[in-house]
Amino acid sequence: MAFRTTLVHWYRIRDTIDNEIGTQLDFFGYGDNPPADMPKSPPRTRNEIPPLLHHKTYVSHMVKDGYQFSMDSRIFATKSVKMNTIACPGDSGGGAIRKIDGRNTVVGVAMRGSCEKMVRGRDGFEIHASVGYNHDNICESTGICNPPRPDSSQFLSGMLVFIVVFIGALWEEK
Repeated sequence: MAFRTTLVHWYRIRDTIDNEIGTQLDFFGYGDNPPADMPKSPPRTRNEIPPLLHHKTYVSHMVKDGYQFSMDSRIFATKSVKMNTIACPGDSGGGAIRKIDGRNTVVGVAMRGSCEKMVRGRDGFEIHASVGYNHDNICESTGICNPPRPDSSQFLSGMLVFIVVFIGALWEEK
C-alpha cells in the first residue's frame, strides 16, 4: 500500500527506458572493493558498520572475451566511468540510482560483478536487475506501487457527468 506524508512520498517505479545504453547512474554498495594489486580487505567485526561506497557508472553493452552481448529488458550491464570494477562481494542488492523528475530513483539492483575474477579496465562490468521490468512483482510482493495515473477518458467521463448534473439542476430551477 502506497501512502503519503510530509516525509514519505509516492514512490514511482520507473520503466526499462530509464536504463538505456549510455545512461549515467550512481551505484552504492557496502562490498569489498580493493585495487587490483591489493589483497582483499580484512573481515569486519560483527558490530562494525562498513563504509558505503559510491561509484559513477553508465549503462553499457556487456563485452566478454571480445564479444559484445546484448542484454534483455530484465537485466542490464554497467561499467565504471573510471573503468574500475565496481560490484564486489557484499554489493549484491545495492542500488543503481539516477535522478528522474528531480528525484533519486532506483532503476537497478546489483546482481553480479566481475570483481571475483579480478577483471579490470574496459572488460570490468556489473549486472543489475531492472526495477522497471519487475515493477508488477515489486508491487504485488511489497505493496510499493505506482500511484494511479489519471486517465483522460475517466476525466472526460467525470466532466460529462458533472455537466449533465449541473444542467439538470439548472433545468429544475426553471
